[in-house]
Amino acid sequence: MPDQRLFLRHVARYWEVHRHRVPPATAQRVDQLRSAGRLSVLRGRVIAVADRPTGLCVRIEQGAQVTEIAAGWLINATGPAADVTATTDPLLRGLVDSGLARPDSLRLGFEADARGALLDVSGMPSDILVALGPPLRGQLYETTAIPEIRDQAAALAGPLLAACRGRTAPLAAPGLAGKAGSAA
Repeated sequence: MPDQRLFLRHVARYWEVHRHRVPPATAQRVDQLRSAGRLSVLRGRVIAVADRPTGLCVRIEQGAQVTEIAAGWLINATGPAADVTATTDPLLRGLVDSGLARPDSLRLGFEADARGALLDVSGMPSDILVALGPPLRGQLYETTAIPEIRDQAAALAGPLLAACRGRTAPLAAPGLAGKAGSAA
């Protein structure tokens, strides 16, 4: 676990930038918007946002310098919060607050069993709540990429369809373990 935390603190963002490349058509559109002056991409940390009658006023810290820009839109493209326990999303917050789900040891998402069943606060797997993709990042770090999510969805599809038809319990299928890379 100390190695995982070290990876997350110092290397994860570099890995993700190289692992998840933007599609060429999207890159071309971004270039067009930047060339037309309709999109600005700034590196730094947003330290304040104020809603003014003329639009947003955004203060960005870039090292020792602070830049203030007027904007019509502000898009956070850093992804979800790294700590699921700090989320304000009503669904995720409700799962945590009610004890129906518990954060994984790195707090990147939720703890689940090998089938994807969420573990409740006492460690018992749910027979109705399942996760795939990013909520499983603490256990399956590479689960943010489409091939891994596709494999997880395929593994869950049969058991979920069977449960809908009343044939079996929802999670009576083979597990998801090994369907995506392990946590760093």
